[in-house]
Amino acid sequence: MTRWLEEAGVADGVGDPGRVHEEGRRAREVVETARETIAEFLGTDPSRVIFTSGATEAANAAIFSAASLRPGAPMLCTGVEHSCVREACRRAGEVIEAPVDASGRLDLEKLADLLAEKRPSLVNCQFANHEVGTLQPVAEVVALCRQKNTAVHCDAAAAVGHVRLSFRELGLDAMSVSAHKLGGPPGIGALVVRRSLRLAPLLVGGSEERARRAGAEDRTQTRHAPRGRPRRSGTGFRSAARGSSRPGAARSVHHRRRSCRPGRAGSSARPRPGPTGTRSDQGREVPTPRQRSTGVPRMEGTA
Repeated sequence: MTRWLEEAGVADGVGDPGRVHEEGRRAREVVETARETIAEFLGTDPSRVIFTSGATEAANAAIFSAASLRPGAPMLCTGVEHSCVREACRRAGEVIEAPVDASGRLDLEKLADLLAEKRPSLVNCQFANHEVGTLQPVAEVVALCRQKNTAVHCDAAAAVGHVRLSFRELGLDAMSVSAHKLGGPPGIGALVVRRSLRLAPLLVGGSEERARRAGAEDRTQTRHAPRGRPRRSGTGFRSAARGSSRPGAARSVHHRRRSCRPGRAGSSARPRPGPTGTRSDQGREVPTPRQRSTGVPRMEGTA
């Protein structure tokens, strides 16, 4: 146990950041410094960042909070969203599935029709697809939803650190991210929320994270890389964010264009993955690099 604490860089005490004694204050400084770094990386204010156990918890918190604020109202998401978003929406109530094209890209015209007809409580729009990397028109989605006074949650776990994005500039209501997608440790993520958004916490009990997520903050996951270890191996959320913020680490998507090739006739609606992303059948910008994933429903593990 002592060796683990030394390697994790917390041999000076595993204080509770919620306490005012000396160890607690040192722990609070670590957590808040990490929060500031991550907020700058995501383009928002530190007070908008809520630490969670990962993007799954963050997405669930956003979805169930929206469901509690407008009981009975449907949720809208696409069929290409991550399973944590789709399953949470199904559990929260009625789900409206927004159509996508052969590249997995959201159809904005049909989205506008669904917003006018169904009036959902929340629109879920991932930034980049977790399997083939297709980028969604998030800014356009937010603009359409603003016209109907509908909140937007963006699952940005597969995009953060790979393409430039700013929570503030996008005008989102909520955004979920995960540290392990940046080379950080599993088990730590964040939910970013708009300043005026009322959030009903998913986890209740204490008043941690400004009473928005109960449970003592884990300073060992948000801190720097462990001593004596490579920076990108076993890093904390803060170190991962700092590494991804360096010039060239998150190149603009405009630098990732590839030639286009339509999918085979009679094949599924999913685009065909190439060696560095997805080949669009309509010449659109190609998404996150080297993004490819294969999974089997109800089975752990992906390849």
